[in-house]
Amino acid sequence: MMSTAFNSNAINAIVGLMLPGALLGLGAPTQDAAFVAIFYVGLTALAVALALRGKGLDRRVGSIIIVAYLVFVAILATR
Repeated sequence: MMSTAFNSNAINAIVGLMLPGALLGLGAPTQDAAFVAIFYVGLTALAVALALRGKGLDRRVGSIIIVAYLVFVAILATR
């Protein structure tokens, strides 16, 4: 299950972040771009740490990850 999640995450990063940058070119980085990149790494690290700590993900841990993502969306929406 973890390998599937990692592979899916890698594909999402390549298609969602690298491919548009390669085709459209990269502009100067913005504060929002830095925030998204840092949160992307942080949320991935949180999910991995929680999964390894509990030997998997349960509903409680899934809820924590969803709440963290909602916090991210709320912060990004108010910028």
